[in-house]
Amino acid sequence: MREHNALRDAGGAGREVDRGEVALCARRDAQGTGRGLGQLRQLAVVDHVRDDVVTPGYFEDPERTAAAVDSDGWLHTQDLAHRDEAGFYWVQGRIDDIINSGAEKLSLLEVDSVLLDHPKVADAACVGVAHDRFGEVPCAFVVPSEPMSEAEMRDMLDAWCLEHLERWKRPRLYVMVTEVPRTAAKRTKQHSRMRDQIAGVVVHDRDGGQTLSALQIAVGRS
Repeated sequence: MREHNALRDAGGAGREVDRGEVALCARRDAQGTGRGLGQLRQLAVVDHVRDDVVTPGYFEDPERTAAAVDSDGWLHTQDLAHRDEAGFYWVQGRIDDIINSGAEKLSLLEVDSVLLDHPKVADAACVGVAHDRFGEVPCAFVVPSEPMSEAEMRDMLDAWCLEHLERWKRPRLYVMVTEVPRTAAKRTKQHSRMRDQIAGVVVHDRDGGQTLSALQIAVGRS
């Protein structure tokens, strides 16, 4: 991003670098190639980046390299973004932020936004967790802004989400944390670290909304 654009476009990712190529793709076909740019400001996948400075792959990890970099040298970034009329790119999340819940696509960023709007939430972010009926549902990692138990936090936010979201979109698992795992810049949640904390967990429909500590206690007793 040029200096004279820094204030006007704060929060944006800027334009393509000289000799760089970026493709906005609505989806990937079976061969992994992008199809169509869509309309301006449409949310799309920043599916490919190709340039002399783009990594050739993962060190001594050919499987991950093959999954990320195709035979034409395109790096599949897995970012969700749009490009505005001036050619600036705005990254709005990751493909990881879209889960399949039942037969529907669910944006975890929408759930994040609702949770962050609660006056007693200092920070919050969601990842998908396994569910016995819907396949995957939101799991919310939450930093409360005042002391409360994990159960109190769950009840408070479940009521809030029922008021501000469609019922099926609300989190079914809550994890109270002192800090949401994020990147060094504190802007993007770290999906892998969050998933590690709920590895092996399956939420059951009969339980409704649940807390991680209650699930761990139940497993310990079984």
